[in-house]
Amino acid sequence: LGAQHRSAYSAMGDTTNTAARIAGKAPLGQIYAHPEVLDECLMLYSTTPSEPLTMKGKAAPLVVYQVGEAQGLRQREGLMTGFFGRETELGLLAEVFASLHEGRGGVICVTGESGLGKSRLLEEARTRAGHDLNLFIRGEPYGANSAYRALRDPIRGLLGIERDTPAAMTAALERAAERIDPALLPMIGLLAPVLQIPVPESEVVQAIEAQFRPQRTAELVAELLEKTGESRKVFLIDDAHWVDDASAQLLTYLGTRTADLPWLLLVARRESDRGFAPAATTPITLAPLAEKDVREFVMSATEAAPLRPHELDQVIARTGGNPLFAMEIIKAVREIGSLAVS
Repeated sequence: LGAQHRSAYSAMGDTTNTAARIAGKAPLGQIYAHPEVLDECLMLYSTTPSEPLTMKGKAAPLVVYQVGEAQGLRQREGLMTGFFGRETELGLLAEVFASLHEGRGGVICVTGESGLGKSRLLEEARTRAGHDLNLFIRGEPYGANSAYRALRDPIRGLLGIERDTPAAMTAALERAAERIDPALLPMIGLLAPVLQIPVPESEVVQAIEAQFRPQRTAELVAELLEKTGESRKVFLIDDAHWVDDASAQLLTYLGTRTADLPWLLLVARRESDRGFAPAATTPITLAPLAEKDVREFVMSATEAAPLRPHELDQVIARTGGNPLFAMEIIKAVREIGSLAVS
């Protein structure tokens, strides 16, 4: 059948028994493929839906496609580079990034339900603006009650501190402070709880009362950020509703610094009464995608093995305008070969 057609299966790695059984059902001179195989193949083929195949051991008939000529390279499903809808929001974000290039900072907070594309929107806007990401922070449910958990690894990475023995990490912190500004060395004891690194406290740090330490720690982190790299900076805080209280307090301080520094905080969060909820200079609340945008999204996601028109309509109707739900429905259709799911 030719090397190009065979690559539809080799792209999946070792051919599964099911894929081999499907191939064995194809008429002489033709090739059948399951949608999951086509979705994973980086070569786009012309395809024609075939009658579902009844397979021993399968509860429902399997949807298969007859594979035709190769049409060119494509992106694997789930790693799509296209962006759909949100033109109003992108326009607003483009203005904010333009202001950043002129030296004005701010705080953008995108709020919405899970799966609506909050993080994807911010990443798209940043990419279009051509700006690098200087610090990436993600809240995690398991770290929501651990002080500074959200900031530990990002700040370590910023300072070039790798996981090692406590003594080696302390030495790496001292070298980083020496490199950035030797005058900061007496203050690095404040970073011990943030970085989870044992640092002897200088007399200066010991003199700071406990109630004032979080604020002084925030000021120190801000100073390190200000003296590291270019003056214009972009920070992304994803899943901010899971950020621990200590990190949220520090991030709130960084947000106040955007008033006089060219710093841009990009925040993605769900509606919640916990985590990091900044006073945004640019608040954005995401609504579900419009039907035409969902249709374009689903058609692009299933490019290798297109859904039948009635299947496409059913998927769109069930998504509620949520891209994540659309991908989950498509996956379910691929797995069971039917839209007859509750």
